[in-house]
Amino acid sequence: MFLNRTRVGVLGGSFDPIHIGHLQMCVQVLNQNLVDEVYLIPCGDRVDKVLKTEGEHRLRMTEIGVEEYFQKQFPIFVKDIEIKNGGSIPTYDLLKQLQTLENDKEFFFVIGYFF
Repeated sequence: MFLNRTRVGVLGGSFDPIHIGHLQMCVQVLNQNLVDEVYLIPCGDRVDKVLKTEGEHRLRMTEIGVEEYFQKQFPIFVKDIEIKNGGSIPTYDLLKQLQTLENDKEFFFVIGYFF
């Protein structure tokens, strides 16, 4: 089973731009002890949505948001897997790729919204 694996929440999105709601969602899943870490993953190019900002810039905005909002030891990380891919990766395939790359971790997709 998945005993002693690090639980990682994956929050994907366009992050065009990243905002406080995204960052607060990360805090909520960590504070509720649902996961041990959170990965923020800006999407690659999409056919279903017009993105106003280039992928590398959205990636960097997300990195800056995390750097400015959280202390360095906070377990929130920005991953470039979709930006490097060039296009969006379907959720199931993304989680499978992450599991293959980091098989010592268990991945969960984070969904929700703030109002």
